[in-house]
Amino acid sequence: MPPSFYSIENSNNHLDVEKKSERSETVDLNDNTLQVDISDALSEREKVKFTVHTKTTLKDFAKQDFSVVRQHEEFIWLHDRFEENESYAGYIIPPPPPRPDFDSSREKLQKLGEGEGSMTAEEFKKMKQELEAEYLATFKKTVAMHEVFLCRLANHPIFRADTNFRVFLEYEQDLSVRGKNKKEKLETFLRSFSKTTDEILLGSTQKDVDEFFDKEKNFLLDYHSLLKDATLRADKMTKAHKDVADHYIKISSCLLEMATADTNQLERFATKTADIFEKARKIENRVSTDEDLKLSDTLRYYMRDTTAAKNLLYRRLRCLADYEAANRALEKARAKNKDVHAAEWSQHQACEKFEQMSAKGKEELIDFKVRRVAAIKKNLIELCELELKHANTKASKAKDLNNLKQELEIDDHKIPIAELYRRHNVNPETGLSSQQAKANLERDGPNCLTPPKTTPEWVKFCKQLFGGFSMLLWVGAILCYVAYAIEYSQNPDILGDNLYLGIVLTTVVVVTGCFSYYQESKSSKIMESFKNLVPQSALVIRDGQKQTVKAEEVCRGDIVEVKFGDRIPADIRIIEARQFKVDNSSLTGESEPQSRGPEFTNENPLETKNLAFFSTNAVEGIHPSFKCYF
Repeated sequence: MPPSFYSIENSNNHLDVEKKSERSETVDLNDNTLQVDISDALSEREKVKFTVHTKTTLKDFAKQDFSVVRQHEEFIWLHDRFEENESYAGYIIPPPPPRPDFDSSREKLQKLGEGEGSMTAEEFKKMKQELEAEYLATFKKTVAMHEVFLCRLANHPIFRADTNFRVFLEYEQDLSVRGKNKKEKLETFLRSFSKTTDEILLGSTQKDVDEFFDKEKNFLLDYHSLLKDATLRADKMTKAHKDVADHYIKISSCLLEMATADTNQLERFATKTADIFEKARKIENRVSTDEDLKLSDTLRYYMRDTTAAKNLLYRRLRCLADYEAANRALEKARAKNKDVHAAEWSQHQACEKFEQMSAKGKEELIDFKVRRVAAIKKNLIELCELELKHANTKASKAKDLNNLKQELEIDDHKIPIAELYRRHNVNPETGLSSQQAKANLERDGPNCLTPPKTTPEWVKFCKQLFGGFSMLLWVGAILCYVAYAIEYSQNPDILGDNLYLGIVLTTVVVVTGCFSYYQESKSSKIMESFKNLVPQSALVIRDGQKQTVKAEEVCRGDIVEVKFGDRIPADIRIIEARQFKVDNSSLTGESEPQSRGPEFTNENPLETKNLAFFSTNAVEGIHPSFKCYF
């Protein structure tokens, strides 16, 4: 069965694997006389050591409960012994577990460490947690796949009696299995190439006499192609969810930075929004993990198992070709009346081998179909249940989003004026008191945009002095000084051509850098002058008197008086006005002045006529002054 159903706990790459009784759903062991599981695994840099635990009532084993430590190479050795044994040619040999591959996760962790300086501490922490979780998931799958291989062998009535399998389970010492050297790898490649060529030739020239096997061959060829395509699509889907989760980390980190930089009401809003993105990230990660385990790994496993079934059909077809060759050899021997007895014996052996392989192969393929259908149905049902669970979780998080929307939505432009005064505890005649204004200002922060972080002047100067082409000139100057020093040490009377050239290059770089810095400073000052477009002062009513205050000191609840030609000092609701128009071109790009008045005209605060916005211009208005509510 596919390895995706195992639950393995890990701490610092050390897994304490649950007992087989808790995993009975994964491998259906109808016969409990031999139970095998991986009870423990330790990950080292270049290898993984698996503790294989066996519990049995079979008399062939010396003990009933024992454990041994094995490495991946020993699992491959065991698989190769089954492949090479002619007695098992009629059986589907379980596919070998894939080699543990943690290089990708380690490389990502290394790149993350190198790029730590380019991201915030919170973003780095979350990305590191994600990569560690990815490493752990890969480790879990590796252990599970090795366990599935052993469980398939232990569950098979023939394979469980194999001598090599018993040695693998029972021998306490290291099996001394080494990896293949270059020569052996080349031989393996050549054998694989020869087998593939032979398989293609047999498929095109050898006609199968059994309709069942012919149908199975065509089915497995199409099925393997479909599994391969489905696996690629499932991997893309899993990666898409993973990418979304990674982007959520960056968005959440940016929002937290914004909350830290802005200490007014936006701080709480940005923090809550970041929390929603963090929860969404966790959900996307769980979706990605579940789809990988329940879908991608299942498809990938049965793609390998289908290859093992195709290998069975190839071996049978090869046996059929040998049987027909033996028949032709017997006919030739009889025609020549020479070596007839030997030819008859060979033909009898080939016939018996083919019939036995056909009978065993038919049983194996039928069992493979039943096992495959049951496992895939089970996996898909569990995946659907998990997807529904995640969908319900997302729906439950909609409540947080609705609360956030309620915080964002404003109704100050919709409620009556009396209710507006009462909500903000403002006297319409005297305005706010000084104490109220001070408290509101401390609560909400100054009425200004948060300026971006500025680069220190010395950093700007150094960039002009050492950046770009200037660095090449510095290198040339240094080489000139070094060359002059070497020449001077050998001959003090030598002319100082290199020294003069170095001085000239240094002078050019310094003068160019100073000039570039001056130009940049001049441009920066011009940009700074644009800040004068923001109103520097505003006329408010406080303590019953009109007071001129700085624009950043205007607070929520102030009654502001704006005259023709002024810039709006804040987002305000208009209380009294006559033929009042504002220029919104800086916000919306509208070239024509827009009329404003105390009437509520639209649910959308951006469209209603009774709101005017920060930094727009009051361009028309017959009434010399009009009251607005901030």
